Amino acid sequence: MLKTVLEDAKGSRLEGISFGDVKADLHYTESKDTVCLLYYPEINEFQGRRTVQAVIESWR
Repeated sequence: MLKTVLEDAKGSRLEGISFGDVKADLHYTESKDTVCLLYYPEINEFQGRRTVQAVIESWR
């Protein structure tokens, strides 16, 4: 599992999580300044706190 913070060009941030191949994901993203993502939003509830997170399905 890879947990990350996503930021768009305007500075808006969103927590992201990926359940894919962590080593491949890290290798790919470390070599890029920007990436395109395929994801879906999900409500994450932990210790009574609810936040929106992006569940990442693929990187490009």
